[in-house]
Amino acid sequence: MKKYILPAVLLAAGFSLSTIGFQKQEIKAAEESGTEAEETSREQVRISPTEGESDGMALYSSCPFIYEETEWELQTFVQEDMLIDGELAMDDRGHFLIQVSSGEDSYVMFDDTVQLGMPEADAWIDDQEKLHIVVRDVRTARYRVTDFTYDSEKKEFVGNDVLNGDGINYLGTTGK
Repeated sequence: MKKYILPAVLLAAGFSLSTIGFQKQEIKAAEESGTEAEETSREQVRISPTEGESDGMALYSSCPFIYEETEWELQTFVQEDMLIDGELAMDDRGHFLIQVSSGEDSYVMFDDTVQLGMPEADAWIDDQEKLHIVVRDVRTARYRVTDFTYDSEKKEFVGNDVLNGDGINYLGTTGK
C-alpha cells in the first residue's frame, strides 16, 4: 500500500497544478476579452467646426497658444449674470461653454448647464505633435474626463472618455 501513496500524491499534485494553470488561462482570456469589449464600447465623439450659442454668455477665461504655426485660443464662457466685475459668482446651477478657436474655425467641446460644479479644459501637445484638449466635467454626481485629439487633415477633433463616473460623491480639489 505504501508503494502506491507516493505516485498517488504526485499524480494529485500534478493534476492540481494543471487545473490552476488552466484557470489562469481562462482568467487571462476573460480579462483580454473584457478589455476589447471595453475599448469597443467607448464611444468616440467627432467635433467639426461649429459656432457655439453665445447669446447671454460672457468670456470668463482664455488660453491662447500656437499649434502648427497657427494661433489658437481655448475659451470658457459663462452666463453673463454669473460675472460680477470679472469675478465668477458661482450659483448652484450655471451654463458653461468651452470652445477652442483657430482663425474662422471654432470647436465646441462643452455646452451644458452644470449643477454645483465648474467644467475646465487644458490644451497640450503630445510627443507625437498632436494637439489635445482635455475637458474635465466635475459636478454633482459626475466626474467625466474627455480627451479630444485634433486631426489636422480632417480639421476635426475626436474625443474619447478617459474617465466617466456617474453617481459619484465628489469630495473636492486642491486647485483654486
